[in-house]
Amino acid sequence: MASAKDLSSKYSGNPIVDLNSGVTAAPSAKALLEQRSFDSITDIADMNSAKAVMESHSAKSVYRNTWISENLDRVNLTMPKGKKEQVKAIADSVGMSVNAYINLAIDERMEKDANDN
Repeated sequence: MASAKDLSSKYSGNPIVDLNSGVTAAPSAKALLEQRSFDSITDIADMNSAKAVMESHSAKSVYRNTWISENLDRVNLTMPKGKKEQVKAIADSVGMSVNAYINLAIDERMEKDANDN
């Protein structure tokens, strides 16, 4: 495996050195793209591919987080130690996720309480 110094030299000729710690590291994909310092077409293709993957993951994360914030409410649920495993086991046994199982239990209890009043 190439050292960070070897990788850095391959791409830019100048290792990236953290002046505080003196640690030498290979440049990131972003740094390489900004420097436009490549040895071959393969290096360019690798960097473009990495950039596309990073942008795709970022766009998906933004979309997912936006959808969640606009459509769902979050609740931080705490329970006694060990109960989470019990809930998971029962939810699994009926083919449900823990989230779906807890939501069903809440819905059933709310319906019961509404009918009792």
